[in-house]
Amino acid sequence: MRGCRKCLVVLTIFFLIAAVPAAIFAVTIDDVYLHHKFDDTSGNVFADSGNNHNDATLYRYERYAELPAIDASHVMFGLGAPFDGALRMGTSEVEGLSTEVMIDVPSSPFLPGPGDSFAVSLWVNVADWGTAYGALASYNLHGLEWVIGMHNHSSVRGLCVYTNDAGAMGDPKYAVNCENLLIPQTFAHFVIQFEGTDGITGIYVDGATEPDTGSDTWFWPSNEECFVINGRVHSMRTGFFGATSAIDDFAVIPGVLTQAQVDSIRATGVAGSGVTSTVHYALDESAGSDIADTSSHGLHGNLIGYDKTQVREARPVTPVMVPGVHGTAADFRGGWDDYAKVEFPTNMPPARGISANPLTVLFWLNAERWDWTTYGEGVLFSQNLDGFALTIGPNDSTSPDTLLVRTGTATGTLDMAGIKTTTLGLVDGEFAHFAVTIDELGTITGIHVNGVLIPREVNNGWLFGDDGIVTLGARIRGGTLQYGLDFQVDDFAIVKGALTQTQIEYAMNHGVEALYTTVIEIPGDATGDSVVDDADAKRLAANWGVSGSATWAMGDFDRDGKVGPTDAAIMAANWGYGVVEGDLAVPEPGMITLWLVAVLLVVATRRRGK
Repeated sequence: MRGCRKCLVVLTIFFLIAAVPAAIFAVTIDDVYLHHKFDDTSGNVFADSGNNHNDATLYRYERYAELPAIDASHVMFGLGAPFDGALRMGTSEVEGLSTEVMIDVPSSPFLPGPGDSFAVSLWVNVADWGTAYGALASYNLHGLEWVIGMHNHSSVRGLCVYTNDAGAMGDPKYAVNCENLLIPQTFAHFVIQFEGTDGITGIYVDGATEPDTGSDTWFWPSNEECFVINGRVHSMRTGFFGATSAIDDFAVIPGVLTQAQVDSIRATGVAGSGVTSTVHYALDESAGSDIADTSSHGLHGNLIGYDKTQVREARPVTPVMVPGVHGTAADFRGGWDDYAKVEFPTNMPPARGISANPLTVLFWLNAERWDWTTYGEGVLFSQNLDGFALTIGPNDSTSPDTLLVRTGTATGTLDMAGIKTTTLGLVDGEFAHFAVTIDELGTITGIHVNGVLIPREVNNGWLFGDDGIVTLGARIRGGTLQYGLDFQVDDFAIVKGALTQTQIEYAMNHGVEALYTTVIEIPGDATGDSVVDDADAKRLAANWGVSGSATWAMGDFDRDGKVGPTDAAIMAANWGYGVVEGDLAVPEPGMITLWLVAVLLVVATRRRGK
């Protein structure tokens, strides 16, 4: 009788706890339309981790680190140089090709950092001081950024300088008009003085201090860590923007220079002036690509060039890999229109309709600015295939500060939705996780950011790309590549089914791959068939009362080594949960089924009593 009472208790718990649960939708690898982990270490494609082989070929131009060496014999400028020789920088013809020529300076702890005072000295020769345009030097090392360039804006036809080191009372920008000050096609000497948080405290032109025009015009510095003479590395601007010029006797000099020192440098060159330099390039080379540093630090530079006639083509993925959230991520440069194309899309999400499956798009995105103003808007993903069209991307023009999603057919729109990315507490320059759920009719049912469902705020979306094309990083519309996006992306996937909040968070925390490779233990599923049903109840009944050695497969769902009422309660609470095809739930058990379970428990108890 004692065993029967236990079973009656169990039956009571069944009735008290059992309820119709929401379905659990388990993602299998067959549910993955496309999954790019961006952990690739070779080749020209981002591999698809799913079964459809939707690999995406990366199309891009050469990156800064890939630029080939240039022989100095192609860019010698000896006639009229202040000290022996000089080198032609910017756009030059090298072996018949239009080439942007610059000098890569190696990083070193000896080079300036935030708060340091230093001066940059150089001689420059341009064809026209009023129209010259481009960077003369760009620096982004140790957290310090500065850029020196020639600009042709109406507010400053001449030298403009910027630093990020200036404090609230300092001067981050300084401009000098050169158009009516200097003689075209003649070398002029410039010294730019930086003094930590005071910013730029003065500019000497041919030995004389020149006042700041107050112009707000300036060049963005490199947004990649580097030190470039006559160039800039910026992902939102095609090319390296070096000024077409000749440069001689370039040096970075620590401390604050006196007028006497400036005069001495101008008269005898850095080497003969007696000042100590951090790095000094006399630029007298006539052959080879090595640019000698005559300072004690040996920071020899490398003369490199960018072929401006090159075309965007399939190139290795390795140079675009950066640290991501789950492994590495891909760095797309919007200004250069980097993009990846799925060459042979297979089993991608089909046309929407009552028989279609919902879907979820998941990805990590890193934007330099979440208001998209400085670093631009563009298309993150574009599909127009098999009657279903989808675009995802940020916008700052028609819908400022938003991430937009549009679904449709090959000929029209089904739904549009957007959220503000500036009101979510996202940190500029850091990754955030996004998940977009779309139902079988193409309605955008949710946009989740860092696991939180965000209500739609605008109805807008990017137009679709051309039919038959799937791209990442830009769209192809009318046969033309458009709206390249400047961003970093990690763990991009499209999967079948509208993932639950829990599954979205699981993918965010563990990676999408964990959704379809992790074995899901459903409390109450003793048989391991991903359904809590009669078979599990029979398994639990057969092992009722086992103590000390019970396992999950025997019905020990609370892992206390026993099979008893608590385990039965866990089974009851999850009765009907199941992983089935699509996202259908196992029906709620009927009263007869529950009574059957109770009878099985009674029988099992009596047997053990005997």
